[in-house]
Amino acid sequence: MYKYPKKFDVIVIGGGHAGVEAAGAAARMGMHTLLVTHNIDTIGVMSCNPAIGGLGKTHLVKEVDALDGYMGRAADAAAIHKRVLNASKGAAVQAVRYQACRDHYRQAIRQMVESTKGLEILQSEVADLMVDGDTVTGVQTKSQIDITAKAVVLTTGTFLAGKIHVGSVTQSGGRSGDPASEQLATYLGKTFAIGRLKTGTPPRIAQSSIDFSKLEIQASEHHAPQMSYMHDQPLDMPQRHCYMAKTNAKTHEIIKRYMAHSPIFQQRGELMGPRYCPSIEQKVDRFPEKDSHQIFVEPEGLYAREIYPNGISTSLPFEAQQLFIQSMVGFEEAIITRPGYAISYGYFDPRGLKPSLETKTISGLFFAGQINGTTGYEEAAAQGILAGINAALKVQEADPLIMGRDQSYIGVLVDDLVTNGTIEPYRMFTSRAEHRLKLRCDNAHYRLTALGAEVGVVSSERLAKTQKQERELSEALAFLQANRVTHYKSLKALYPNDGPKLLADLVKQPQVPVSDLIKAGVIQEASRFCFQEAITYLRYEGYIAKQEAQIKRLDSAHRTKIPTGFVYAEVKGLSAELVEKLLQVQPLTLGQASRISGMTPAALSLIAIYLKRHEAVL
Repeated sequence: MYKYPKKFDVIVIGGGHAGVEAAGAAARMGMHTLLVTHNIDTIGVMSCNPAIGGLGKTHLVKEVDALDGYMGRAADAAAIHKRVLNASKGAAVQAVRYQACRDHYRQAIRQMVESTKGLEILQSEVADLMVDGDTVTGVQTKSQIDITAKAVVLTTGTFLAGKIHVGSVTQSGGRSGDPASEQLATYLGKTFAIGRLKTGTPPRIAQSSIDFSKLEIQASEHHAPQMSYMHDQPLDMPQRHCYMAKTNAKTHEIIKRYMAHSPIFQQRGELMGPRYCPSIEQKVDRFPEKDSHQIFVEPEGLYAREIYPNGISTSLPFEAQQLFIQSMVGFEEAIITRPGYAISYGYFDPRGLKPSLETKTISGLFFAGQINGTTGYEEAAAQGILAGINAALKVQEADPLIMGRDQSYIGVLVDDLVTNGTIEPYRMFTSRAEHRLKLRCDNAHYRLTALGAEVGVVSSERLAKTQKQERELSEALAFLQANRVTHYKSLKALYPNDGPKLLADLVKQPQVPVSDLIKAGVIQEASRFCFQEAITYLRYEGYIAKQEAQIKRLDSAHRTKIPTGFVYAEVKGLSAELVEKLLQVQPLTLGQASRISGMTPAALSLIAIYLKRHEAVL
């Protein structure tokens, strides 16, 4: 056994979206950090759809960016198609979605990783963890190298005992062309209960074999907002069209004919896939009344000669894939370059984690990403940056950073996982956040950048820029609240029936755009951005106040702390099932306890009464 000559503060296992954010965060906090990955060339690779963002997901990207993470900046550098989602709805539930050039995104991530001070990379496979008692002390590689560290972050993605399924053929793999982590899965299985989940990918199709003239064009929205707060203007990337296609009755007949050969229907228990991103065979099975399903035909990159048909993820045999794809309009001569497949992989019950993402069993060991049962690049990155921050704080012997549900979507994501666990791949939606009116994409930096600076993960450059933007926002709000419509004749002409009211009252009306203020000479074009922020703030102000008042009524009781080691079995009236769940989750507060699956108001009251009687409230 060879002992690696350097000792590290933090080791991160895995170079995917969770791993790079974890390693970057720890290094930015001054930790000597090592990122261990199977293949350095695949750091930051987009294994499935080359897209970033979406409903609920963009909020996570913005929060990762506010903490100085990589994802937002890489997305801006690689964006070749942009869309604003929910544009007709309020800012709280709007999002942007970028189609990214795979090569540009991967290169951007790798460049940022390699230029991060204090972060080293090693290409190797971790086979085992080194543990002293109940504390992690490092890792052991498959090539028999011991590397010591004070904290370890595990981000294995779909590689933990991963199996690839195409029809009746199954082979080991973390993704097509890359090996699974079998030895590490065996070791971890001795300490943690490993479950299995499934995800999948569609076949890739040669661009030259598609008749795009038969498809509906979906043009890029060039002026969609940037993902990173550090980019004020769009980066100069060429844009590409996406297209819309549809399956049809003939497509569905072919899929039904081959359904028995789908591993998803042969092994339903093992291949539990994401409910909101089902395979095409699952769609045909679940919705027999529908004779077509939409397909988003998306480019793989600026110079790639393959397209990604989003919406037809499948694990049917190759023959079936070829037949059903060629049955669709525009795809009559389609050539499959890479078949679609399903992949099943190991994950751990996230209820075995603390809100810091540290495992309850082994001190100093953190889990992030798909290993916790989530799906999606954005969910992985969000967990990764939090795990990296808390691994660094663990080394510094400081209190962990715990994000509340009222503070960030990251807080919602982690609380959902560690409190309720998951039996299917978890993905973020705006509907999961009860505080969503104030947790908007446009204010993540105001919510989190100063917090990130306090723990040392945010650069002075980003903090200074955010503070400048906060001052400009305050000045814009003060201006709108101090000036009246009647001060501006040209504005009064636009809104003659409004009477002498404050500008702040006028702009609360949704039909009053910021462009009218510019047209009337009230503000300058250069001030558009900060005034748009101010208008959004004013429009949500009243709604947020009502929402906060409602939530506050519940919060006072829910903030009651539950002491470590609390004996739930002593609370008379609690069912054995609830006692078991409470012991598994070990909630820190009554609020967290209230969100455990199966918890009733009556049972929560029993715990609260017991705490009060025994003066256990902290």
